Amino acid sequence: MIEYPVQQRHPAPLEASLDALGELRGLDGFRDRRLGVVGFSAGAHLAGMCCHPEAFGFRVPRPDFAVFGYPLISMDADTHRGSMETLLGPDADDQTRRTFSIDRLVDPQTPPSFVWQTDEDTSVPVINSMRYALACYRSQVPIELHVFAHGPHALGLAGGAYAEPWTALCARWLAALPD
Repeated sequence: MIEYPVQQRHPAPLEASLDALGELRGLDGFRDRRLGVVGFSAGAHLAGMCCHPEAFGFRVPRPDFAVFGYPLISMDADTHRGSMETLLGPDADDQTRRTFSIDRLVDPQTPPSFVWQTDEDTSVPVINSMRYALACYRSQVPIELHVFAHGPHALGLAGGAYAEPWTALCARWLAALPD
């Protein structure tokens, strides 16, 4: 079994995530199923990197769909500085930060994506979700974006919060994905 690193800089988290996807694709019960990635905040950035493995030197299949909650998308503008420094180090140059901005990687082969966030999020600016949605729109990638007016960062499943409907909306979206 693979040991999954925690709190390590690139490429360790991406490598571990792609290995896990590969393991799942090799299991009997998963060979003919769609596999996706789900991530929240900085974890959504990692999930977004999984959607473009070739951009980081990996030759593996992309996931079939992605679900992002309050995603950190950009490393070059409107970013969460602490997450950016944790992933890339405090001295990352502009080109490196652009390379790791998921919205800049979107292409027509990007998996369909469901994205949600709140407008009141003070940790990761909502413009991250909007930039990703716009990039998907421009590349004709199916995208569903929900921006809820109220709620802080890190709502998770949002039990009892204004953004709680995201789970039902996501379930409906997942059910409507083509086989």
